[in-house]
Amino acid sequence: MTVPNTAQASRRRTAAALALVAGCVFSAACGGKGGDGATPPFVATFEPAACEIEIPDGQDPANVACGWLTVPENRSRPEGRTIRLAVVKLAATGADPEPDPLVLLSGGPGQWALDGILPTWTADFAAPIQSKRDIVIFDQRGSGRSQPALGCPEVQRYRDALGILTTTDEDADIDTTIFIACNDRLVREGNDLAGYSSAATARDIADLMTALGYDRFNLYGLSYGTRVALTALRDLPAARIRSAVLDSVVPPQAPFVKTGSAVEQSFERVLDGCAADPDCNRTYPNLRRATFDLVDRLDREPLTVHPTDPETNEPFPVIINGDRLIRLAESAFQSARLIPFLPIFVTTTAAGDTSLLTVALGAVAAPALYSPGVQNAVLCNEAEPFIDPARAAAEQAMVEPRIAHAFAVPDAWMRACPHFGLPEPDPVEKEPVHSEVPTLVFAGEYDPNTPPAYGRLAAETLPNSHLFQFPGFGHVVLTQQAGSDGEPSCAMQLMAAFVDDPSHAPDGGCVAAMPPVRFVGS
Repeated sequence: MTVPNTAQASRRRTAAALALVAGCVFSAACGGKGGDGATPPFVATFEPAACEIEIPDGQDPANVACGWLTVPENRSRPEGRTIRLAVVKLAATGADPEPDPLVLLSGGPGQWALDGILPTWTADFAAPIQSKRDIVIFDQRGSGRSQPALGCPEVQRYRDALGILTTTDEDADIDTTIFIACNDRLVREGNDLAGYSSAATARDIADLMTALGYDRFNLYGLSYGTRVALTALRDLPAARIRSAVLDSVVPPQAPFVKTGSAVEQSFERVLDGCAADPDCNRTYPNLRRATFDLVDRLDREPLTVHPTDPETNEPFPVIINGDRLIRLAESAFQSARLIPFLPIFVTTTAAGDTSLLTVALGAVAAPALYSPGVQNAVLCNEAEPFIDPARAAAEQAMVEPRIAHAFAVPDAWMRACPHFGLPEPDPVEKEPVHSEVPTLVFAGEYDPNTPPAYGRLAAETLPNSHLFQFPGFGHVVLTQQAGSDGEPSCAMQLMAAFVDDPSHAPDGGCVAAMPPVRFVGS
């Protein structure tokens, strides 16, 4: 789970101030009764609006259009309250564009798409796609600039607790209390949290495409966005989805509970990779022992460091014990830029030099652009009811004890979910998705959140899928590698080729040519 901080509350308020006043478009589509007394089907409406977003670098403002999609908050009660989703379209730049756009689906659940994902789609980055087709991105229900946005300013308490020496159990207790307080406030404010799910967002996609006049479309989902894309493949007419790209996959049949198993696999890849590299092994001998000796020492003698808050430029205290170091490493494994530093990070910290540790914590403290309220609602609506505690315990018993200890307490959202009183989900939400739609799957070698095994699991029931595992990469492959000499990155090359022609597997030669990780200092 993303570590929250004060930036979320301030950014949420800024986004709300920039947005238009929420409201339903007053028409029969908003739920009034027809002449025969029957409630007509809800017809989503799209309202063009001035763009209040920051235009990505190089994008021509004339090619950027914005607006609001009005949909029911709870799809099972279309006559009830409506909500509005903030939408941005980047128009195709070519003279004869294709009729099917690419729809971007952000992660989380609850990641801010317009403020967190859209800025990376600069003119140069987007060119391989945008030269031929429109690109559509929206803040999913409950997140970012969409209205309402289910933010949780209460999460500041979690950040404050990092300066206190607490156990893993106490950390989870603090987080659970925060989530319950946030949920209770959101309900008091009139939000129907049963309406926030992957299935509801999949229907939002269909409504948005219809409202914008697209018959067919392509999907790119990253992280949790892959779960939304898979749900769309399951629930929407196959004729509407031309292709799907799943980057760091969250298949519904995968267990959502953290046991430390995936983190252990990431550790093993780093430790084995260094041992197999003569230079790294020479520079960092016995890295495995040094790593776990450091964990043990921090449990006995925790360190206090003062990273800089990127929002205030002021230092703040963080106490690091063994469990917190493991969870910090979990965050580092997600980034292709940080993975090469892990051996030198262990060695310098063990030697008493905390400079890299402080920098790493400052990076973690960067603004986390997500809406915790919708994240918890989605996970409680479709994940927590299907968790098997016995299976999780059996898996955790097989994990290296010091890693397992950092994840010994269930995630706070799992503990808070029973309090929310949400309805039981449809059992289909835990079943594999079967689809004939051509699908491209990306997996990062070191990813502890959505490990490569998840990509393989999803591909098993997608017969027209092609999976590529990127060596040295972490979580979300597409944005982790820059292009060179004006050429797009390997992942973008594969995606652009596939979206151009989903009937054939793209040439994966650039993946095969990628070298193994070169660890810093070796």
